[in-house]
Amino acid sequence: MYLVPTFLPGLIVTTLLWVWRRKRDPLIEDQGREAINMQLTYFLASLVLGATCIGAPFILFLWVLGAIFCVIAAVRSADGEKYRYPFILRIVA
Repeated sequence: MYLVPTFLPGLIVTTLLWVWRRKRDPLIEDQGREAINMQLTYFLASLVLGATCIGAPFILFLWVLGAIFCVIAAVRSADGEKYRYPFILRIVA
């Protein structure tokens, strides 16, 4: 869901799927929470970088890095593994 270019639709879709399916599978419970935390962390980092003139050029790098981590997480989750995104805040507990 991170690959959706706008933050809000991606977060809404991820949250809805997580709430709908989390009781059925512990892996979905865990990975959905992890995906929401990742999206919130990268959104907050983008806001901080965008607020500074020096950090603004790094926003594209941040989003590409996030997309790469998202693909890795999708592949590992498809194999039944739990994936932990590096460098994220655990906001949703």
